[in-house]
Amino acid sequence: MVKNRPLQVPEYQFIKLLLYWSHPTIQEVSQTNKKNKEQQKFPHRMGPVNFARVRAALHESKGTNEEPKRFEVFIGTRTSRKRKELDEGTQSAIEMF
Repeated sequence: MVKNRPLQVPEYQFIKLLLYWSHPTIQEVSQTNKKNKEQQKFPHRMGPVNFARVRAALHESKGTNEEPKRFEVFIGTRTSRKRKELDEGTQSAIEMF
Protein backbone atom coordinates (compact mmCIF):
# COMPACT_ATOMS: atom_id res chain seq x y z
CA MET A 1 0.00 0.00 0.00
CA VAL A 2 2.88 2.35 0.73
CA LYS A 3 4.16 1.90 -2.83
CA ASN A 4 0.79 3.02 -4.22
CA ARG A 5 0.32 5.99 -1.88
CA PRO A 6 -0.81 9.36 -3.29
CA LEU A 7 2.27 11.41 -4.19
CA GLN A 8 1.03 14.48 -2.32
CA VAL A 9 1.06 12.53 0.98
CA PRO A 10 4.52 12.09 2.52
CA GLU A 11 5.47 8.49 3.16
CA TYR A 12 5.79 8.85 6.94
CA GLN A 13 2.29 10.38 7.14
CA PHE A 14 0.83 7.65 4.95
CA ILE A 15 2.31 4.97 7.21
CA LYS A 16 0.71 6.70 10.21
CA LEU A 17 -2.61 6.73 8.35
CA LEU A 18 -2.36 3.02 7.62
CA LEU A 19 -1.69 2.31 11.30
CA TYR A 20 -4.63 4.52 12.28
CA TRP A 21 -7.00 2.87 9.80
CA SER A 22 -6.02 -0.60 10.98
CA HIS A 23 -6.73 0.18 14.67
CA PRO A 24 -9.63 -1.98 15.98
CA THR A 25 -11.55 1.00 17.39
CA ILE A 26 -11.37 2.83 14.05
CA GLN A 27 -12.44 -0.34 12.22
CA GLU A 28 -15.45 -0.57 14.53
CA VAL A 29 -16.40 3.07 13.93
CA SER A 30 -16.04 2.50 10.20
CA GLN A 31 -18.38 -0.50 10.30
CA THR A 32 -20.94 1.47 12.31
CA ASN A 33 -20.78 4.34 9.82
CA LYS A 34 -21.14 1.90 6.93
CA LYS A 35 -24.30 0.41 8.47
CA ASN A 36 -25.75 3.88 9.09
CA LYS A 37 -25.01 4.97 5.52
CA GLU A 38 -26.82 1.90 4.17
CA GLN A 39 -29.92 2.86 6.18
CA GLN A 40 -30.29 6.26 4.52
CA LYS A 41 -33.48 6.31 2.50
CA PHE A 42 -33.08 9.52 0.52
CA PRO A 43 -29.45 10.46 -0.23
CA HIS A 44 -28.81 14.10 -1.04
CA ARG A 45 -27.16 15.12 -4.32
CA MET A 46 -25.40 18.32 -3.31
CA GLY A 47 -21.81 17.12 -3.19
CA PRO A 48 -19.67 19.72 -1.39
CA VAL A 49 -22.50 22.30 -1.19
CA ASN A 50 -23.88 22.37 2.35
CA PHE A 51 -27.53 22.66 3.31
CA ALA A 52 -27.12 26.19 4.67
CA ARG A 53 -26.11 27.40 1.20
CA VAL A 54 -29.10 25.64 -0.35
CA ARG A 55 -31.38 27.22 2.26
CA ALA A 56 -29.88 30.67 1.56
CA ALA A 57 -30.29 30.24 -2.21
CA LEU A 58 -33.92 29.17 -1.78
CA HIS A 59 -34.51 32.14 0.54
CA GLU A 60 -33.12 34.54 -2.07
CA SER A 61 -35.12 32.99 -4.89
CA LYS A 62 -38.38 33.46 -2.96
CA GLY A 63 -37.95 37.23 -2.85
CA THR A 64 -39.68 37.45 0.53
CA ASN A 65 -38.54 37.44 4.15
CA GLU A 66 -39.98 33.96 4.55
CA GLU A 67 -37.60 31.08 5.25
CA PRO A 68 -37.87 28.05 2.93
CA LYS A 69 -39.96 25.21 4.27
CA ARG A 70 -38.45 21.83 5.16
CA PHE A 71 -39.96 20.10 2.13
CA GLU A 72 -38.55 22.80 -0.18
CA VAL A 73 -35.06 22.21 1.23
CA PHE A 74 -35.60 18.44 0.90
CA ILE A 75 -36.55 18.79 -2.76
CA GLY A 76 -33.72 21.25 -3.40
CA THR A 77 -31.10 18.91 -1.97
CA ARG A 78 -32.42 15.73 -3.60
CA THR A 79 -32.90 16.90 -7.18
CA SER A 80 -29.86 16.76 -9.39
CA ARG A 81 -28.44 19.89 -10.95
CA LYS A 82 -27.24 17.71 -13.84
CA ARG A 83 -30.77 16.34 -14.36
CA LYS A 84 -29.82 12.76 -13.48
CA GLU A 85 -32.70 10.45 -12.63
CA LEU A 86 -33.74 10.06 -9.01
CA ASP A 87 -34.10 6.71 -7.34
CA GLU A 88 -37.64 5.43 -6.93
CA GLY A 89 -37.93 6.10 -3.18
CA THR A 90 -36.78 9.71 -3.45
CA GLN A 91 -39.06 10.36 -6.41
CA SER A 92 -42.10 9.00 -4.60
CA ALA A 93 -41.27 11.08 -1.48
CA ILE A 94 -41.03 14.25 -3.58
CA GLU A 95 -44.33 13.45 -5.29
CA MET A 96 -45.98 13.08 -1.86
CA PHE A 97 -45.04 16.70 -1.05
